[in-house]
Amino acid sequence: MYPKGGATVRQINSAGDSQFTVALGRTASLLAAKLLDTKCGVPFENLDLPIGIQATDALVDCLRKTAGVSVSR
Repeated sequence: MYPKGGATVRQINSAGDSQFTVALGRTASLLAAKLLDTKCGVPFENLDLPIGIQATDALVDCLRKTAGVSVSR
């Protein structure tokens, strides 16, 4: 059902060292993002899945703000 690859155990263990989390969808990732914030102080933003122009624009804008860069339109 799931493709091979993905995050390694080592990468998952280091998630608490992240600077920011982008949670995509309430069902799949909101709880994990909240837990990471509570336990490790990693701030997050919860967005809709990037399906459609509006949700994709929201994701790009969040990434732009987080990285501190500009994105041409």
